[in-house]
Amino acid sequence: GPQPLAWVRHVPAGLQADLISFARLIEDRTTDFIGRDFVFDALADRMKSATCGYVFIRGEPGIGKSALMAQLARTRGWVHHFNVAPENQRSPARFLRNICAQLVLRYRLPLDALPEGEHVDARLLGQLLHEASGPADEPVVVLVDALDEAEAPPPGVNRLYLPRELPQRVFIVTTIRHHVDDGVDSPQRLD
Repeated sequence: GPQPLAWVRHVPAGLQADLISFARLIEDRTTDFIGRDFVFDALADRMKSATCGYVFIRGEPGIGKSALMAQLARTRGWVHHFNVAPENQRSPARFLRNICAQLVLRYRLPLDALPEGEHVDARLLGQLLHEASGPADEPVVVLVDALDEAEAPPPGVNRLYLPRELPQRVFIVTTIRHHVDDGVDSPQRLD
């Protein structure tokens, strides 16, 4: 059948160090995955009713938020990042490099490698989201699991340096525990 994540398999040398493979996590979390159609339907409705925005999936620990995100990545082929506190997979720098590399790969953007060092930032992420959203028929969706497990940002900065404004047809779907401030100050929240 179709392989929505096939684009992750052929990584050019210039992006290999930036890309994080979540293949094992996705496989572990989606084995025997069933149900939750109401969540998928609600997400589709949100994305149809808006031109862009942030969608927050909130819930208590252990209810399957990560499995849901893994299923979305596996079945839709969307760009994805999983914050995993026990593995110290939670830094904004790793998130930005991973998501930017995935956007370049997934949407065949004209970049052979990401800039060195600190030059991978929210501005580059915003630019790549804009470029990815241009020609696509489908919306550009970035999945961010466990936003609450990301490193606490400096004052006045949201977690993972997510853009305040998203281009048209770009959605960021994120999971977060109940009663945790997501810190996303955006006029494009689809709460």
